[in-house]
Formats: sequence, C-alpha cells, structure tokens
Amino acid sequence: MVQTADTLKYLYMGGRIGRAKHLVGSLLNIKPLIGMEDGVIVPLGTARSRNQAYRMMVDIVERAVGAQGRVKVAYVHAAALDEALKLKELIEQRLVVVESLIAELSPALGVHTGPGTAGVCYYPVLD
Repeated sequence: MVQTADTLKYLYMGGRIGRAKHLVGSLLNIKPLIGMEDGVIVPLGTARSRNQAYRMMVDIVERAVGAQGRVKVAYVHAAALDEALKLKELIEQRLVVVESLIAELSPALGVHTGPGTAGVCYYPVLD
C-alpha cells in the first residue's frame, strides 16, 4: 500500500508529525508518501505536488511488479474520488491491470490523513 495526503494538518493533529514539520511542510506544499512494510506504516518520500506524488507512487508500484507487470489494484481515497481516478489513469498507462476496484479509505485510516487522501493497494499477478 502507498498513499499520499492532501494536507499535513491531520498527520500533525494525530501526532504523526511534529509542529516544525507541519509548518515547513505546509509552507512548501509538501505531499508525504506513506506505505506499509511488514505491518508498520513507514514514510516512502515526499513530493512538492499531487501530480509528482502520483508519479512517485506509480514508480513504486512499477518497481514492485516490473515494467509492464501484471497487477491487481485497489484505488483508495478519502473524499477524493477524482484524485483516485487520476491515479488509476497513471497506473493503467504503465502497467497491465488485470483487476481493479475503487473504494473509500476506511475511517480508521482516513482519520490520520484527512480528506483528499488518495492511494493504491496492489499485488503482482504471477502466472
């Protein structure tokens, strides 16, 4: 799983980032990329715009499944269907998506990143 938040506000309010990171990140319009490794939420990088964050997310997925790899994908969002559709378009331009769905991010996760969050859950399809 990899996702990005539209704002740092909810990460700050939830204690996931400190005040200094919140202030500097907000001024610079930073979009954090977060993912899960071995059941632990980890930072995967930062971008200066939504589009750059989405391109980085596609790169992460492509590295995991290989160029023109076959993949099953769930596009998730928190009150950001249009953003999930943008991400879907970018992924489907570079990978062979054999199955996909779009879903609202669960409230348990959405509360930490807030509205505007978009992400992707994926796994490679091995023949």
